[in-house]
Amino acid sequence: MERKIRLGIVEVFISDPDFRIETHQIYLTRDGTVEVPEDIASVEGLESLRTMIEANKEKIIAMLFSNDCCTGQHSWCNETEQKKGVVVGNGCSIRLAPADWETFVACYNKLTGYDIGSADSLNAIKQKVEEGNFFLVASREYGFVVGENIFLLDDGTYLHNHVGKYKSGITFICNREDLHKNIFEEDRKLDQKLNFGLKPDDRLSFVTGDYYISRKGKSCFDRTTENPKHVLIAHSWERTSKTPIEIRSSAFYYKQSRSNIGRSGVDYMVLPISVTI
Repeated sequence: MERKIRLGIVEVFISDPDFRIETHQIYLTRDGTVEVPEDIASVEGLESLRTMIEANKEKIIAMLFSNDCCTGQHSWCNETEQKKGVVVGNGCSIRLAPADWETFVACYNKLTGYDIGSADSLNAIKQKVEEGNFFLVASREYGFVVGENIFLLDDGTYLHNHVGKYKSGITFICNREDLHKNIFEEDRKLDQKLNFGLKPDDRLSFVTGDYYISRKGKSCFDRTTENPKHVLIAHSWERTSKTPIEIRSSAFYYKQSRSNIGRSGVDYMVLPISVTI
């Protein structure tokens, strides 16, 4: 199926007993063609929009048809101001993407949070969109938000504060590629090695790395190490925790995060990696 971006909506209010509304969609195709239904071909501002797109076609395609996802890429025109117009004698509501390049770019930046400049070259736009889309996926799919819970370090790695309800309270050090992965990998076979006695709704998952205490006294877990010495295990449970007492007492780090009524929670514990081998 051909991918299209919606650039406009025209709702025509039909004068009949049911006060019917006829909706027409205006689309941009990947080759830069603006598709407009014949019934609304004379909508005010449409020709200016076509002219602007033709003059900046490659840049607009790079912004709206990147390989990765892009915020609101299917109907981002909905964020523009609504204006009124007249079509063949019937009242109508028109929402069109901006018809001048500078406003178009400003609208795109507002919607995506990216920093595209109207004077940017095509290559610069592609790089900014690729970078923006990377962190959009990291945020939307995996919960990594720049400036909120992840921070770029001088050596190119990222600091990730895993804090909040049901979180470990540990600060992770991770690589860029880790931002497109779940932190923990589920493995019920750990129960055979550690003898948790899991119930059907319980889960065991883990991540390997090096655990240490920072100079400020924070518990840290370095996921970037090639030869990890520790494993951080997350035990998700219902009703009661099955984490054995001997594991709790011997763990380098242990934290239990539970619901307000205490009927579900997650136990986090750092153990030597040898226990999982």
